[in-house]
Amino acid sequence: MQNLQLSYPIIVELGDVKDTKLKLIKIIAQLIGKKYKTQKKAANALKIDQPKVSQINRSKIEGFSLEYLLNLLIALGQDINVRIKHNSKPA
Repeated sequence: MQNLQLSYPIIVELGDVKDTKLKLIKIIAQLIGKKYKTQKKAANALKIDQPKVSQINRSKIEGFSLEYLLNLLIALGQDINVRIKHNSKPA
């Protein structure tokens, strides 16, 4: 099987959750498309239902938490790295 490990720099900024979810869902859709021939096979492998796979493929972020999307990335064999850095701008 081919290596499907991808590297994407995704910056999560406070208050920008929708944009972050959209970025993650697009990556998940790309991985699903490369790894599985059908939505049903993807759903079975990821232990989710087929309509959720369809939502992901259509970049529909409603109903998906960041935690859920990160868990899907892990299920797809991706490593998650979180970096926290000091913000020099006052709040």
